[in-house]
Amino acid sequence: MEAGDLFKVPGDSAVFYVNADMEKMYFFNSEVYHTWYDDFSGVVEIAPTCTDAYPDAKGVSYLPGSVLVKTTISPSVYVVEPNNKLEKLADENAAKALYGTDWAKKVRDVPSIFFLTFTKETTSLDGTKPHEGMLVKKGTVTYKVDGGALKTIDGTLPAFVAKYVQSPAASVVDAL
Repeated sequence: MEAGDLFKVPGDSAVFYVNADMEKMYFFNSEVYHTWYDDFSGVVEIAPTCTDAYPDAKGVSYLPGSVLVKTTISPSVYVVEPNNKLEKLADENAAKALYGTDWAKKVRDVPSIFFLTFTKETTSLDGTKPHEGMLVKKGTVTYKVDGGALKTIDGTLPAFVAKYVQSPAASVVDAL
């Protein structure tokens, strides 16, 4: 196995990702997996005895900017950023500014045990600018927020990723 590989063991539906440190990271459900991959064609089966060669790491979270998350025991809503980071949305206005008027449909309840996958930032987003990892569109140009700046996406995004591109107001996109 190499960094970036996906594997599972026979008779088990769990899929794992091998990270740069050669640790295995689990996808805690199929929806999380499908924010990163279109299908399971890249998943290889390995013998259960081989899994011990890859130490456990935290799980893989949703693709940054794909959905909003909250625990089942709290009303607070968070955006997903790179490296399993969460940043709390300050309020409903911030959610609408970044994710549109249908933002509530993009919220996923995550069982508290899986919230351990994430690191919570101490700041809150006020919706005045896009967050790290977010895919945004302004006019006909799609950008990814990377390092606090807009990076133009060249070419066409796969359909399973393109559905996560947000279209906030031009003033929000222009803030970067």
